[in-house]
Amino acid sequence: MGRHTENPNRQHFSFDPATNKSKCNVEGCGAEIAGNHGGNLQRHIQRRHPDLFNKSSNSTATTQKRPGPSQRTLDEVTVKKPKLLHVPITSEALVDVCLELVTVNGRPFSLMEDTGFRKIIDPLQQAIGNGFSINSANIRERVTTLADSERRKLIDELSGRLILLKIDSATCRDRSVLGINVQYAEGENIVLRTLAVRELCERHTASYISSVVQEVLEEYKISLKQVYSITADNGANMQKAVQLLSDLQATGNDDEEDTDADTEADDTGREPDVEIDSVVQGQILRSVRCSAHTLQLAVDDALKEKGVSNIIGKARRVAKKLRTPNVVAVIKRMGHRRAIVDCPTRWHSTHDMLERLCELRSFCDDMSPTVNELHLSEPQWQAISNIVNVLKPAKITTKCIQSEQLTAGDFYGQWLKCVLDTEKMDSPFAKRLVQCMKSRQHTLF
Repeated sequence: MGRHTENPNRQHFSFDPATNKSKCNVEGCGAEIAGNHGGNLQRHIQRRHPDLFNKSSNSTATTQKRPGPSQRTLDEVTVKKPKLLHVPITSEALVDVCLELVTVNGRPFSLMEDTGFRKIIDPLQQAIGNGFSINSANIRERVTTLADSERRKLIDELSGRLILLKIDSATCRDRSVLGINVQYAEGENIVLRTLAVRELCERHTASYISSVVQEVLEEYKISLKQVYSITADNGANMQKAVQLLSDLQATGNDDEEDTDADTEADDTGREPDVEIDSVVQGQILRSVRCSAHTLQLAVDDALKEKGVSNIIGKARRVAKKLRTPNVVAVIKRMGHRRAIVDCPTRWHSTHDMLERLCELRSFCDDMSPTVNELHLSEPQWQAISNIVNVLKPAKITTKCIQSEQLTAGDFYGQWLKCVLDTEKMDSPFAKRLVQCMKSRQHTLF
């Protein structure tokens, strides 16, 4: 079906289909326009007969402004109200969400007073009513109550079990903390629980660390005779602290009055999974070196070799030059990734720095004629590439032995695989790393 001819200027023309021409009927004109296109007819009227064109335009505008039966004026339009949301949530669920924000997600308590958060919470509070309120103060109280409840559950869970402790310290922004975790077997799985993260307010001596561990164990009603081993790093203070706890266990001064309680059923009716007195005679607590830390020390020993340390030092200077603003701008413009500057005490970051430097080798070669600090010789580039390849198995092994469900057999397999994969690389640095790993593994195994 053809289009409707609604152009008002057509009334001034007569179209002859035989000649395919439109003749102007305005008195004294008689011009002929090829075809019957409304635009062409309108241009003719606009140029030759402007008075008629203005009259037609005003008439058309008036007609369009007049509302038709299906049209409404602005006054007749009803402004739509915003749609109200009906959220199926209870007051308990809302509190649980806020608790999850400040515990699992690590948000500060001040979030509860932020204006954006209040715009979400206040309508929900009003809808719940009955004086229900959420603020930083009552959420803090709820966290304390929830922590006490979870602690009581954990006390029941650990009652009478043979357990393994994991302790480690960390320092950040002039604050030191000691993390204490517990492991035990539950069926075919290894269960890991965090007992405490205590701030250390004194010198990190062995006696102070052992006293903090004893306080945490007493808080969870864990007897030292339940502790089969303690995994710690290779620091002298950590190893000495474990030895002090082991000596304390050997003296038998730890909760002698609770000897019979460990073999009785707990409040839940669960019999202890291990009858400790029938398995253990005398001292059992032993120190287990942290496998990840031992591997790190082995790699550090290998990286201290003079030739390797010299190459890393030169690579570090190149990486620092690549991080200067002028060079970074060129790297970004060329679509490369930025260079990485390592932390010398973390060999993982050193591996990442050298690996990224290998990616930027072509850039360094192109820029070295104008920026002398980016120049490295071919043997130096080959040495950097060799260090990256040799450290790759150790990096993979470190990630594997940090698994939560890691058994002694799995660890031994990963360690042995790392040694074998490194031995396959016929280079002096690879042989040096294997030698350091075998030297360290005696104390680890």
